[in-house]
Amino acid sequence: MNQTLMDKPIRTHLSEDTIANHLNADSSRMSYKNRPRRFQAGEFTLQPVRIVSQPNILLGCYSRYKKSMKKLGRFISQVRRKARESGKDISAEQFTNNLLRDLSRARTIMQEDEVECLYHDFQVMLDANGNLHHIDLDRCLAQVRRREEGKGKIRSKEKAQCMQDMHKIVEEIRNQWDEQQ
Repeated sequence: MNQTLMDKPIRTHLSEDTIANHLNADSSRMSYKNRPRRFQAGEFTLQPVRIVSQPNILLGCYSRYKKSMKKLGRFISQVRRKARESGKDISAEQFTNNLLRDLSRARTIMQEDEVECLYHDFQVMLDANGNLHHIDLDRCLAQVRRREEGKGKIRSKEKAQCMQDMHKIVEEIRNQWDEQQ
């Protein structure tokens, strides 16, 4: 199991040119309440991250689970095409074994009280080899604040549902893989 963070966040000033050329150049993919976000020059906190190789898919629990399920067929097609083109074909068994291994590791880690926050807004990227990459770890900071306010304890029912969602995704991957034989 991997994570995408490379280093500590960096606080820096971004100029109008940088904002226009990078952040606002394609604001269609960044929206808030269905309105494009527009950034202005100023101080920003930037998080250095490692890019997860293509193809990849965002997986998650709760509301993100349904979105994940809808995109699995296309993702599996891309994985299989990339494997054929590279001559490094991966079997459904290898892929799902890697995924199950990383899910087991994630479950073990998330059983610890200090990091159960990973269940809130659980988000991982799944790569073409079946490896998981944790992303959006800032949810743990919000969880610390909720705990300090006496809120935010995750119920074991929610944890169980999240892992059930992930195992349903594994089963759907197997089904999609078989259908695309």
